[in-house]
Amino acid sequence: MKRGMIAAEHKVALLSDASKFREPTFCEVGSMADIHIVVTEAGALANECQALRDAAVELRFVEAA
Repeated sequence: MKRGMIAAEHKVALLSDASKFREPTFCEVGSMADIHIVVTEAGALANECQALRDAAVELRFVEAA
């Protein structure tokens, strides 16, 4: 269902806390090519952020609560 939702959209946003960039995931819903915007907290690691920028993904940072 998630893959179908991603395929149907014109723009896909991923909301994730910074810890999700540090550990490998146990499942994959889509690829970097499917994502247009990532919203994460300011504590995200610089090298992961650069990889997103290199993939032409827009980054938006928010303050962690």
